[in-house]
Amino acid sequence: MSDKKYYWLKLKEDFFDDKVIKYLRKLPEGDALVIIYLKMQLKSLKAEGFIKYDNILPSYEEELALVLDEDINTVKFAIN
Repeated sequence: MSDKKYYWLKLKEDFFDDKVIKYLRKLPEGDALVIIYLKMQLKSLKAEGFIKYDNILPSYEEELALVLDEDINTVKFAIN
């Protein structure tokens, strides 16, 4: 048997019609920003909405980029 746990991430039916998401997608690297946002939500499910910083890398942005497997500059922009 599998020991995997499954979590629910509720997105509104019109998630991609939301003005903020539409705005993000029009920015340079906008689609990547939305993907980073969704990945961050998924990573935080097990920890009640938090993402743990383990001080492995010099900054939380670098560590988050590593965890999410995304470009550091895009992650920094997404956080800001």
